[in-house]
Formats: sequence, C-alpha cells, structure tokens
Amino acid sequence: MIGLPLSGWLHDSAWKDAATHPMRLFNLFPWPRIGYVTRLDPALKESLHDRFGAPHAWLGYALYAMLLMHVGGALKHQWIDRKSVLKRMVP
Repeated sequence: MIGLPLSGWLHDSAWKDAATHPMRLFNLFPWPRIGYVTRLDPALKESLHDRFGAPHAWLGYALYAMLLMHVGGALKHQWIDRKSVLKRMVP
C-alpha cells in the first residue's frame, strides 16, 4: 500500500514530458514531482521511467489480489466456518 503510490510518483517524476503536464492529486490540487528525479539527465530519467513503470503495475496487481483474498477469506469464514463475520461488518 505504500510502495504503489511511491513507485507511481517516481515513475511520473521521471517522465520526459513532466514539465509540460502538471501533476494533480485526485485532480483536486497540484502535487509536486520529486525534484531530485526531475533534475536528472534525460537519458537517465527515461531509464528510471521504464524501471519504475513495471513495479508500479505489478504492485497494483498485487493490491487487487490481496483485496480478492481478503474478500474470499471473509466469505470463507461466513459460509464454511459458519461464523457471522458479515453481520459484524455490515452496518
């Protein structure tokens, strides 16, 4: 949960067109890019952009998988173990 936004922030900060496209958090207010990364050599920035894109995508997939496992575990406790976990979670 921490690695996904950090890798995305690094990925976006290393984007070659970052200077012409402002970054906004939840489209509500401007969000700064990582200054150290934006001042790097363009060739190195492109390499970092490629390197952080893949981990960002894989961490996103891992987060979806953990969500599915969490829901699956709650349903297993409800229907197989016969514990009333859904009654405690639903308002």
